[in-house]
Amino acid sequence: QRGWNNYLLDSLSYNPELMEEKINSGAKYLFVSDTTLLATSAAMKQYATHRIGTYKNIAVYDLRSFSKTN
Repeated sequence: QRGWNNYLLDSLSYNPELMEEKINSGAKYLFVSDTTLLATSAAMKQYATHRIGTYKNIAVYDLRSFSKTN
């Protein structure tokens, strides 16, 4: 499935408007491999509320309830 990452977009982790834009553009899930990011970024933490699973060290969160385009 296609998606976005913050490899070149470090600001994605700290910018709530950019996160909202990605969600409204179709992002359905948030994959977090570094849980310290949730402790340091309020923008990310607010979207990490609907945990749907874990694979190895990666937590998966459902973003669909945050979309304004449902």
